[in-house]
Amino acid sequence: MRDNNSFDIEFDFRNDKWCEQKDPDTHSKTLYEYHQRLWNKNLPNGEKFEIKINENYLELLSADEKFCYGSDTMINTYSHWKRQKDIMDRISFSEINEFNRISNTIGNFIIFPRKPNDEKYTYLHHSNTINMKRGAGCIKDRFDLTLECIRRFYLNMENNVLYNNTEDNPLYEVFKTYVFFFEKFKTFEDYCKFFLLDDLVDENYKKINFFIPFENFQVDGLPKSVDEYFEYKKNCINFIKRRNDKMLDFIKKMN
Repeated sequence: MRDNNSFDIEFDFRNDKWCEQKDPDTHSKTLYEYHQRLWNKNLPNGEKFEIKINENYLELLSADEKFCYGSDTMINTYSHWKRQKDIMDRISFSEINEFNRISNTIGNFIIFPRKPNDEKYTYLHHSNTINMKRGAGCIKDRFDLTLECIRRFYLNMENNVLYNNTEDNPLYEVFKTYVFFFEKFKTFEDYCKFFLLDDLVDENYKKINFFIPFENFQVDGLPKSVDEYFEYKKNCINFIKRRNDKMLDFIKKMN
């Protein structure tokens, strides 16, 4: 076990005393405390991105309490997806179990905005969040595909001409709804640096390092064979481990 002042990058949040094997995104107080330690830092414009935990309902509130944010698992192992059963039945329990364990460490979690605590945003509904939309359609909870959509959305904000519809960017409409969030980070590069996502992009922040071959949103993102699932699993685990190390380095520097 490696930790720094109780920041343990190998901790499985399913084992949190508040969680009791339930979904960490909605039950783990420790996970939300980790998010708070990681993301309470300066934005590219010098202002501080500050979040605090709402104890009454597990969520993260902005400092002015106008907006709330929720935790989201970035990478899905698909171990319980019915559509993947034929593939999962051909993979050993130990391999699936290890993938699930690693995917419940801090390196596999990020935050996205939920419904703002502001009357002018009452039209927003839980079903219209980034968390919900990226789980459906052709994205199928693939974070590499989600990040490609985010990259295209920043291009749209910068140029106001590229990738400005749901054919080119399946998450365009929901991102547009939460544009106030993405504007905080100014550029795609700054967004990636802020959330320690550098290992998922090339050195120029122009291309995504996809977990399995990218087919430009023409088919859904689920692995199509056992071999492709193993490639997906290997690349996901490597990314989570590298991001875990980046997070621990960040915490050490903050202390």
